[in-house]
Amino acid sequence: MADFYQTGVLATLHRLGGRPLESMEKDLCEFKSVQPIALVLPALYSEFEGSAMPAILEEISRVPYLNQVLVTLGKAEAHEFAEARRRVAGVHPNVRVIWNDGPRIQKMYRDLEAVGLSVGGDGKGRSCWLAYGYVLAGGHSKIIALHDCDIVNYSREMLARLCYPVADIRIDFAFSKGYYARVGDRMYGRATRLLRMTLEITKTLFRTLAAEGVLLSEGHFRALQAQYIRTAEDTIVNYHADAMLNGLAFDRHAEEQAVHAFAHGVRLAAESYLADPLGAPLIPNWNRVVAAVPDIFARLDEAVEADNT
Repeated sequence: MADFYQTGVLATLHRLGGRPLESMEKDLCEFKSVQPIALVLPALYSEFEGSAMPAILEEISRVPYLNQVLVTLGKAEAHEFAEARRRVAGVHPNVRVIWNDGPRIQKMYRDLEAVGLSVGGDGKGRSCWLAYGYVLAGGHSKIIALHDCDIVNYSREMLARLCYPVADIRIDFAFSKGYYARVGDRMYGRATRLLRMTLEITKTLFRTLAAEGVLLSEGHFRALQAQYIRTAEDTIVNYHADAMLNGLAFDRHAEEQAVHAFAHGVRLAAESYLADPLGAPLIPNWNRVVAAVPDIFARLDEAVEADNT
């Protein structure tokens, strides 16, 4: 039987009854007049040379309700940017490629740094942040959808289910995140794939909590580490039983090793936080950027349009 447990903090919207994609897209087309949607696709040029990206673009070209499509492109030379533009040209009538490594955008980054606004290093976070700014600059869309460009089993139904809870004003959600089960012959998840990022993710969580007024002391961190290990070990027991019942492989030893590695990461992150509670500054929100550089939206819009002309 499906698990309908709801925590009360976040709602889980289930896939039930097999609603046809056409029905969802029909509704989304009706919502478009009051809730126009922009799709942001953060991509490296190397992804255009793989198998997932062309299939994703083909699926997106058949989506009827999008208001604009933005590919925010990283690690691309001039000829690669031109090739990316060529490949996305027929995806949507209002499609743009943001060339993050281009001279116009790079100058904008330098100008923001010059007035004391750190926009972080080259990477997916800054690339997406700039795309959001471009959407805000144009003022043509109210909803921003985003997904990666390496999804090998992508279908436009994934996008419809991602957008629907936010686009339908009768539901009234401000944020929606899609997820899918990672089950083959074994049970596994994304956490292990992110293990190298444990330290940075945990430090960010600590600093976010502190910014909300949560007191974090050395004693709190010791209690957190103990509670994490206890919770993780209890969870391993439950998942092991689930795997046995369903005939799935489950490497309990590897799971225990992962728990101890994460616990070590939590300890290191706590020590780093206590040594430097503020850490590196976060990328500023666009309200602050506009306050510091009033014409930034016009400059951003001009830069992207010039690159795409």
